[in-house]
Amino acid sequence: MLADVRRGESCILIDKEVAYGYVANPEGSKITQAWLAEGDYQIEARGQLYDAMLHLKTPFDSANNRIQGRYDSDEGLVHTQEQKLLDYKSMINNAVSVRYLHTYS
Repeated sequence: MLADVRRGESCILIDKEVAYGYVANPEGSKITQAWLAEGDYQIEARGQLYDAMLHLKTPFDSANNRIQGRYDSDEGLVHTQEQKLLDYKSMINNAVSVRYLHTYS
C-alpha cells in the first residue's frame, strides 16, 4: 500500500501524534472501506517505521457533539487533561528545585 502524508500534528486532547494523508491502491483498483480496513499501516519518519492506526472519521468528537454545543461527553477527557497538566507542572517545579539546589550547593 502506498500513501502520502500531507500534514502531521500533535493532538493534545487524545495524546497522540496525527498524520493526514492519501492512500493509493498499488494495483489501481477502487479504494473501498473494506479494502482500507484490511490494511496494516506504518509511517516512515527519518528512516524508521512506526505502527499507525487508520481512522476514517476523526478520533476526537466523531459524532460532532462539540460543534452542536454538547460538551457533556468531554468531562472525562477534560479531567484527564487537567491531571496531565498538574503532573507536568509538578515535574517542572521539581526540575527547577533540583537545578537551584544543585546551583547553590
